[in-house]
Amino acid sequence: MENPKARLTLKKNSEAEEKKVDDLLRVIPDIFLFQDQGKQGNLDRLVFHPNPAYKPSTYKEMALHALSGVVLIDLREKRLARFSGTLTQQVNFGHGLLGHLNKGGMIEVNRVCLSPGQWGTSLFQTDFDGRFAIFKNISKHLDETHNDFEPVPPDTDIQRALEQIVRKSANWSQTTQGDIERSHESEKAF
Repeated sequence: MENPKARLTLKKNSEAEEKKVDDLLRVIPDIFLFQDQGKQGNLDRLVFHPNPAYKPSTYKEMALHALSGVVLIDLREKRLARFSGTLTQQVNFGHGLLGHLNKGGMIEVNRVCLSPGQWGTSLFQTDFDGRFAIFKNISKHLDETHNDFEPVPPDTDIQRALEQIVRKSANWSQTTQGDIERSHESEKAF
């Protein structure tokens, strides 16, 4: 990505998505009831289902409140490492007149420790379908994966950070192009 404005827009969008995830993660202790399922590796495993006493205040909270699933917690860091849930019932907005989300939709969020106290989202998947009013289908299917997180020296300025990103992107593009060419060669063989 050569354009600095495009990079800045991408960074702002990424930060906005991270804030949305953080905002939803903050209400999790109130929205759900949890049952301890023991350990999964070095993480604590909890199953969750909706807390009937909780009254959602936003449409996103209404959708979140209808989920049941599994949470993995890093107790040492006091952070959520994984959230995986499925809609166990249809979610109606405005008694179904404004719209609904179909039963069976899912969300999965994986977070990784980048450094002590610093966590980032490595996987964000959603798969929701429904209808908005009478006219429009709702289809939210997202699959974002982030990896290869790397610390940078504390004295790194924006210009140097951007140069590193461009260099890494160029290496990734060359690798991906080679994979595509090999893929086309394989298709021709059949």
